[in-house]
Amino acid sequence: MNVTVIPLNRATVALEVDGELVDISAGVRAAKLALAGQPAAYYTLESAWARQADGGTRGAALLTVVVDSASGSACRHLLDWTLARDARQVVFTQGEGDSALVYSGQFRLVGQSPLAEAHAGSGMPAMLRARLALDGPLAVA
Repeated sequence: MNVTVIPLNRATVALEVDGELVDISAGVRAAKLALAGQPAAYYTLESAWARQADGGTRGAALLTVVVDSASGSACRHLLDWTLARDARQVVFTQGEGDSALVYSGQFRLVGQSPLAEAHAGSGMPAMLRARLALDGPLAVA
C-alpha cells in the first residue's frame, strides 16, 4: 500500500476575479474547507428505531488573510468581492503534483471580521477572516 502524506503548508487558494482564476495564496495565512450533511430522522409505526433520510450537504470555507491595501492582494480581492455580492469560483489545492487534492466550487462571501482592529504596542499584522458558503456542488479532482 502506497500512502502519500500531504503537509499542511502545501496548499494554494485561487479566487475568480474578472472571470479569471487568481492565486491569492501569498496573502492567505490559513484556509479551511468543510462539508456537513443535513440528515433528517424519521420514525415509522413498525419500529421504535429512527431511520435517516439524506437531506443534502452544505459546504463552508474560512480564509484568514493578511490585511493589505495593495491592489492585487488577497485582502483587496476579498474586499472587492464584498461589494460585488456575487458567487465566484474558488479552488483549494492541497498538496502538489499527482498526489494533490483539488476542490473547487462556486462560493458566496457571507462574512468578514474584523474589518478594522488595532492593538496598542502590537507588531503583529492585522488579519481578516472571511467566511465563504458553498453555492452548489463541490467538485473533487
